[in-house]
Amino acid sequence: MVYCGTVMLHDGNGRALYSMRFGQMPGIEPLDVCNAMASPVYRPREKQPELRRQLLADGVHEMWNVLQSSFPESLLGPRHMMVDFWHVLEKLSAAAEAIHGSESRAVVAGWRRLLERRRDAATQILADLEPYWCDPLDGNVVTDGPIHEAITYLTIHAHRMNYAGARAKGLPSAAEPSTPRRRRLATATGAGRHAVSPRSRTEADG
Repeated sequence: MVYCGTVMLHDGNGRALYSMRFGQMPGIEPLDVCNAMASPVYRPREKQPELRRQLLADGVHEMWNVLQSSFPESLLGPRHMMVDFWHVLEKLSAAAEAIHGSESRAVVAGWRRLLERRRDAATQILADLEPYWCDPLDGNVVTDGPIHEAITYLTIHAHRMNYAGARAKGLPSAAEPSTPRRRRLATATGAGRHAVSPRSRTEADG
């Protein structure tokens, strides 16, 4: 696995002002990437303690653990923590395709509007998905596939999906649009605000 990351500074409207990218060769632990990103995040905080910081991740527990280890609240101060918006849409798009087929684009567009506007959007989307958690033929709970993955993802990470609240505070909700065959690992963002974003990808991603 290859690990890479980004530190970003945003203005008060969530627009990126600059970014710094970090990477490691295969075999290097992701904690090394996060530790390398720590210095350019801590330095501005010393000069501008009012800067807000945000951690973003794709939900992989390993990456949340190392990100929070490298950016502890005791040193970084209060942090906002959210799941990267584009990764959530990837999960929801796959589930919508499995359920609604050719009508999935309209469904995903509606879910996206909910996520952008309502603090309880994840709970509402869960309510839309849960009727499809059971196999219509035998009534058994589906334990794999995109619907199961989306429901599980929302259930675990709903408390990190308050995108409406982030928008109200001028905080970004994603590092960059996701690309195929790349797994988002994490982002930390902070008015000018700072952002740190590690990712992982397989060597086949190039």
